[in-house]
Amino acid sequence: AVLQFNDDSTSSPVAVEVESTKQRRSSNKRARNNKNSTNSTNNNRQKTVSIERLTVNDLSHRLLANVWAMSPPCQPYTRNNEVPTDASDPRAKSFLHLCRLIGGSAGGGESESEMIDTLALPRLILVENVVGFETSECCQIFRASLLRRGYRLAHFHLNPTQVGISNDRPRYYCVAVLLDVSSSSRIWNDNVSEAVGKLFEGTSA
Repeated sequence: AVLQFNDDSTSSPVAVEVESTKQRRSSNKRARNNKNSTNSTNNNRQKTVSIERLTVNDLSHRLLANVWAMSPPCQPYTRNNEVPTDASDPRAKSFLHLCRLIGGSAGGGESESEMIDTLALPRLILVENVVGFETSECCQIFRASLLRRGYRLAHFHLNPTQVGISNDRPRYYCVAVLLDVSSSSRIWNDNVSEAVGKLFEGTSA
């Protein structure tokens, strides 16, 4: 399954749980046998919850996902601001909350019960934001949290034009991979691990 953390300045930040292909097939089959198939499909396909209300228990047991996809609000980091508001901006709270759930606070000292269970950590975390986010305090907190839990990080500046999309808009991307956690309940193809690992050739955390 995939968790999408959707943040914007016009609504409450929410986490959207997107079902795996196998789960979706099962949901669709049930929906076809239901008179209210449209509503049933929509309800079964995703669940939303306020990011700032997520707990360690939620992400360790209830909302398990192999992949997290995040796009925090860009306003605190945009170069259009004379002085970026960064971590002091209220719009950064949800992102920083996730960082604490992953790796604890900057000072450390948290017990294991105050952070997401090791076997429940996502194997892949994707982050997209404006160019300049990588120099922000929030990004430094994010990187420290992930490194504390054994992730490897790679950072990129990419433009849609590089992949044939006519949208000249450079963006910052981060790919974080957890390669040292194994669990019989997680399927992680060795070939995929090897392919993703090539991203890190010549890069550093």
